[in-house]
Amino acid sequence: MKKRFVLMTETLTAEQETQLRGAIGPVHWWHWLPNAWLIIDYSESVTANSINAGFQSVAPNAQCLVLEVDHKAWASMERRMPKGVLSDWIRTNWETP
Repeated sequence: MKKRFVLMTETLTAEQETQLRGAIGPVHWWHWLPNAWLIIDYSESVTANSINAGFQSVAPNAQCLVLEVDHKAWASMERRMPKGVLSDWIRTNWETP
């Protein structure tokens, strides 16, 4: 089983984004769109509150919104990019239970 989260943030510096990955813990990330993160936790130990606390430790003056979500429905408007198609990661990681 896994838990899924959406994190939306104010603009962060590249250094803050790197620090954020470490502050939240060993999770899987998708961060192709500015200020938006999809997070998967396979350990089921991460919570919306722990993501928020990690974010605040990195960017104490910035705002964020953390949502724990179900994976049943999603849609995207996309185009092929050098690193692939936006939804490939979602189909591979987000959809499967």
